[in-house]
Amino acid sequence: MAAKRGIINNTVFVGTDMNEKDTVFGASESLGDITKKVYERYKPKAIFIGTSCVSGIIG
Repeated sequence: MAAKRGIINNTVFVGTDMNEKDTVFGASESLGDITKKVYERYKPKAIFIGTSCVSGIIG
């Protein structure tokens, strides 16, 4: 519907590729590095970081 109005939304989704070690021991530094790389590459107006608990991801 927005495209019909001429509104173009160039949304990019980026995954972190974190693993079990990151889940157990933490990876805030790695997440910061990834966030900086995303900003440098895409220069977005905003970056949103979504979180979830491990049991919610596993099911």
